[in-house]
Amino acid sequence: MFRLIDLVAAASGSGSQKGIQIMPSVIAFQTINLIVFLFILNYLVFKPLLKLIKERAEKIKQGVEDAEKANLMIQESEETRHDILRNTKLESRAILEDARKSAENVKVDIIENAQKEAGKIVIAGTNAVEEQKAKVAKELQSKMADMVVMAAEKILRKKIDSNTDANLIEESIKSVNI
Repeated sequence: MFRLIDLVAAASGSGSQKGIQIMPSVIAFQTINLIVFLFILNYLVFKPLLKLIKERAEKIKQGVEDAEKANLMIQESEETRHDILRNTKLESRAILEDARKSAENVKVDIIENAQKEAGKIVIAGTNAVEEQKAKVAKELQSKMADMVVMAAEKILRKKIDSNTDANLIEESIKSVNI
């Protein structure tokens, strides 16, 4: 600092010349000092500062890219979710329709089976009634034959007049009705 004051004092008023004098040795020394200062400043400040700025820019760029990727993934997942919901609704409708058709088929089968069973029961009942009628008819024929034989025996045993014959026939008919 004192040297700078001496230089300024020497340049301003000591000597016969007035004004600023240019000293090549001082200019060369100051130029070397400036160049060394710029190299040191560049090495210690500018390079680390530029490195920090580049790293920060890369982090920001990476963050923006990650955010864009995340937005794309969210959109894709939303589309996938909508597709899954749509497919699920379609599948559930198809399942419900199949269930309705199956239920209708089961209903028709049950009705058909019930009608077949009812027909079998009616046929079996009709057959049983026919058999019972045939059995009753045979019994009636058998009893009628027995009665006719008995009536004929009575008539032959008692050959009396026609009033007695009519009474005997009436008694036979009454005994058949009982």
